Order: sequence, then structure tokens, then C-alpha cells
Amino acid sequence: MSYYTLINNVKYDRKLVDLAEQYKTEDDTLSWKSVNAILHSCKDAGKFTKIELATINYINDNYAFDYDTKQLLNLILFLCNSLQSKHD
Repeated sequence: MSYYTLINNVKYDRKLVDLAEQYKTEDDTLSWKSVNAILHSCKDAGKFTKIELATINYINDNYAFDYDTKQLLNLILFLCNSLQSKHD
């Protein structure tokens, strides 16, 4: 099985997308506990790879969260995307 999944011709980390699907609650939302578990499962050597970061952005754009979780995830992604762009 591949480490990646293609969604709309974009490569994403299969494990992270699978975790997001697995952690969805009955009302199709992801809790902070679930998001935190997803984030901790994807850091290679203490940082996110480009594909992991793209996958977390995909999850942020395509899954539902409670307000506080969405705000925290947006902040984390803002910081990670800013740092990533400085290293490109």
C-alpha cells in the first residue's frame, strides 16, 4: 500500500487522511484531542514535511471542527506555513 493518497490529483499523506476519517465523531467533526493526535503522528524529525503540511491544510479545509479547535489549528497552520515558506 502506498504512503500517499491522491485527491483531486494532489498527493496527501494516506495515514493522516485515514486518521481524520477514523477520528470523526457522529456529527462529522474532529475534536482538539483528535487533531492533536493527528499532528503528533506526522512530525518527521520534529518538523512537518511538505506533504504532511499539505495534508493538514487539506484536513483543515475539508473537515469540520468546533470553534476553538478550528482557531488553534488555523494558528498552527499559519505558523507552520510561514516557517515552511521561509525554508523553500
